[in-house]
Amino acid sequence: SPTYAGVHEINYSPSWIYIRNSGLAPYVMGPWNNPNLPKNQGTVNGVYRFPRTPTIPTSKTLTGMGSIGFLVDGVSIYNTADGFSYSYANSKDASPNAGIGPGDGIWNRDAWPNEKVSFDNAQNHPQPSGQYHAHVTAFGARYLLGDNVLYNETTKQYSENTSTTVFKHSPIIGWINDGLPLYGPYGYSDPNDASSPVRRMISGYVLRNGEYGTVNLPSTGRTSLPRWAQLAQSKTTLANNQYGPTISTTYELGHFSEDYDYLGDLGYTQNINSTANGYTIRFDLNQYNVRYCKTPEFPNGTWATLRRSHIQGPLGTRTMSVAGITEVQQGEHQLPLPNQTLFNTTRAQLRPQKLGAQPL
Repeated sequence: SPTYAGVHEINYSPSWIYIRNSGLAPYVMGPWNNPNLPKNQGTVNGVYRFPRTPTIPTSKTLTGMGSIGFLVDGVSIYNTADGFSYSYANSKDASPNAGIGPGDGIWNRDAWPNEKVSFDNAQNHPQPSGQYHAHVTAFGARYLLGDNVLYNETTKQYSENTSTTVFKHSPIIGWINDGLPLYGPYGYSDPNDASSPVRRMISGYVLRNGEYGTVNLPSTGRTSLPRWAQLAQSKTTLANNQYGPTISTTYELGHFSEDYDYLGDLGYTQNINSTANGYTIRFDLNQYNVRYCKTPEFPNGTWATLRRSHIQGPLGTRTMSVAGITEVQQGEHQLPLPNQTLFNTTRAQLRPQKLGAQPL
């Protein structure tokens, strides 16, 4: 029978988990206040696979554009980049209507400040070819799964539940292309103690405003890259024609992913109260927005990606494990899946016990 939204089917082989996916959400999508986006969503109708046992290498992999995973409601997950960057030669951002290509690829636009006008109430939107996807918090999926999100039936708006001090551990809301589970923003305060209080996880990324030992970009200008971006771009210094724009109301701090620094590169240590550069701070997630922790689904521990409520820093620009998501085949001519059906449902969730997780 046809599936009009969500994941249609889940299968597995010894090495892979396969999903047959519509790519459409089982909740209201749109409207999107952007004339450049398609107004009608069509089913993606794709077959994808994830590795059952993630392999964690020393060298990590850049994710690139497009899907880096899927939410359990079938919606595609993208990283925080919007596909455009600053063009020094043109003294402006590249954009869909600028006519100057994608930009220099050095100061890369963060989707949240640059595209949020086009996000619907679930904080998702389609890309030009029509694939509906999430860059930031997955409000729709989190609400369906009971992840500390409220929904106003009158305004059709989602919001974080801030009226309680007792939070539930976030459920698995998706799977990243490397086979690691994706959780919402709430986890055990002690990653190794399932009896510790549940709280909202703290990102390891901070704005480069001079605090915590970061470079003060409002003073120096965008003339240097943070350590994580140096590694990603293979650039330790920038030439004059690689500088970014001066901080302004047009190019506010946070406009680009490279406006953020990772605390672990500034002398701080993950998971403890650590002091450096005259500041004491605690953060939960490593530079890949991952931590090794116990969860309700993995009581013995797993590497897990955690999605904060509002993005702070470059989420999903690199994978923790070996990237494994593959679009097996798309369209009407489907690749036959292994004859080991787990279940068919429009609200399928990949069963965590069928996937492996391993420490470094």
